[in-house]
Amino acid sequence: TNPAPTIIYTAEVPPPAADNAPTVTVDAPNGGENIPVTSVYNIDWTAVEDTAWAANDIWIYYDTDTTPGGETLIADTATDGVRAADGTFAWDTTGVPLGNYYIYIVVEDSIGQQGTDYSDATFAIVDAPVISGVGLASIYYQTGGLDFQGGHSDDVEATVGSGTGPYDIYINYTTD
Repeated sequence: TNPAPTIIYTAEVPPPAADNAPTVTVDAPNGGENIPVTSVYNIDWTAVEDTAWAANDIWIYYDTDTTPGGETLIADTATDGVRAADGTFAWDTTGVPLGNYYIYIVVEDSIGQQGTDYSDATFAIVDAPVISGVGLASIYYQTGGLDFQGGHSDDVEATVGSGTGPYDIYINYTTD
């Protein structure tokens, strides 16, 4: 008697897709900006992940150098609800000490792989008003200050003295 034939099936199974670590790039502030200490400034980034983000997937810090450790947390997913895919966070700089800083961002995917980036150069947290470059600025207005009323406009003229621009001028308005 002949033995029953053996049938062998061969199937090619592709290897699992590579799960690469996520990447992040700080877009702004990325160096050279002067940000008033009492302003709201958008921190912008680009984050890329090839599979899935973690439940808590981003941590945004400011730091005085580009060495991890000692940075100060600005926002994260758990506290502020910001997500890596958002690409922007409105940072209230109130209370940040005047000085030069880097932005440091850490993103994490669903298996714990991390990507990090620092801004390319420092930005400054400065007292307002902000005048970058050498020179003087004067704000001219009618005696007694500006009295903005609904239904019409008031002019504010800013004159910048010697020096070269561009200049960032911030005008904060409050109803207090």
